[in-house]
Amino acid sequence: MGYERSLAAITRAETALRAGQTAVARAAFAEAAELQAAWVATLGADRPRTRSVYTASVVALHYKAGDFARARRLGNEALSQPWLMGHSAARIREVLAALPKA
Repeated sequence: MGYERSLAAITRAETALRAGQTAVARAAFAEAAELQAAWVATLGADRPRTRSVYTASVVALHYKAGDFARARRLGNEALSQPWLMGHSAARIREVLAALPKA
């Protein structure tokens, strides 16, 4: 399942960061973001909390991967969704505020 694979990619990324392997970590964070995004896409409308939390995670993972343009685009798209819950919207806004100015 994509969710479990994304957790494994996050673990690899964090291990690589601790070892000073920034490029490896960014690639693993990007992989995790893609896997989580695919998993979120399978969630039904009856799971707004789960969709919200993991959509915020996808945005944060793109940020950690250094893909700031994608984090910005996905974050802004997510903020326009009616199902996005407040706590996740706040987290996405934090990530967007941390992005370098375009």
